[in-house]
Amino acid sequence: MKRKDNMPTMVYIALLGIRSRKQAWGFVWLAILISIVCFAYSFINKDALFFTIVIFAAYWYFTAIKWMDQHSSWES
Repeated sequence: MKRKDNMPTMVYIALLGIRSRKQAWGFVWLAILISIVCFAYSFINKDALFFTIVIFAAYWYFTAIKWMDQHSSWES
């Protein structure tokens, strides 16, 4: 993906190396899945609260996708 002139840095970083909208949604669902697994594991190991970080990654991908959709910035 090439950076557009009006693209915020956080959107560019979130989608760095991602070539399509479908691939970006795959990362969102993967982050949600990892978050669920880590949440379930936190009941076994109380120190494993990694899911809170991963769910923020899913939100970051989601907001980056939303920005790209609103500004029609996906490459064909």
